[in-house]
Amino acid sequence: MARQVAFAMQLPPLSEEQEGRVRRYGQEHCEEIRLAKGEGATVFAGILTTAFSNKKTAQNAFGINLKAWKITRPKYTRDWYRELSLDEYFAEFRGVVRVLGRRMQEQVSYTVNRASWMGVYNSNVRANAVTAKANEVIAMAKAEASAKAASNERALKRLAAIVNRPQKACFDALVEPIRQRHQECAAMRREDCHSHIAAQTRARGEKRKAELEHEALLRSSWKYREKIQLEKIARERKEQAANVAASYENRKRKAEQQ
Repeated sequence: MARQVAFAMQLPPLSEEQEGRVRRYGQEHCEEIRLAKGEGATVFAGILTTAFSNKKTAQNAFGINLKAWKITRPKYTRDWYRELSLDEYFAEFRGVVRVLGRRMQEQVSYTVNRASWMGVYNSNVRANAVTAKANEVIAMAKAEASAKAASNERALKRLAAIVNRPQKACFDALVEPIRQRHQECAAMRREDCHSHIAAQTRARGEKRKAELEHEALLRSSWKYREKIQLEKIARERKEQAANVAASYENRKRKAEQQ
């Protein structure tokens, strides 16, 4: 585990721009920083993320940074840079507002988010357990209600059978004649259907036979062909005369209407 070193540095009063530079340094290189402002001086303290190898190296590094930040280091001041233990640091700067560094902010955010997630997870687990128990109770209640309804239905059927038994005995004597009558009617309908189908079959057979005989006579007898031709001519003349008469009557009726 890396060694954590706290420090305290005495500086002159800082402008807003200089204070912003100090805070940016603390955000990148410190776990946290604290700025204790007093009359004519500002104490810059914090906990380094990565400790310097020794105090001399730390003083040189901070001296270069102060020069870059345009902050004049106090002259003729002993211990302007001090290294403190964590207990000394927290005791001396108790009550001073702390500013967390970037890494510490990430750790705090991670811890808070994890705690929130764990809280939500545990809440969901408890809610699911309650929901499952409630569903189990509802399922048991539905099963009991269904069993009770089935039992009531069976009891009602048995009661109805007992009550209707005398009435059923009276109707049984009438059921058999009615059943026989229905069977006779169904048999008659079947016979009628079969007879109708047989008659249609015979009619189609006779028609086909007549057609075959007609075709045979047409092929073999010229007298039969002549007879058929004469009958056709007579039929066409009769139809033509009827058409002429209907046309004449139609023109006559239209002339009378005009």
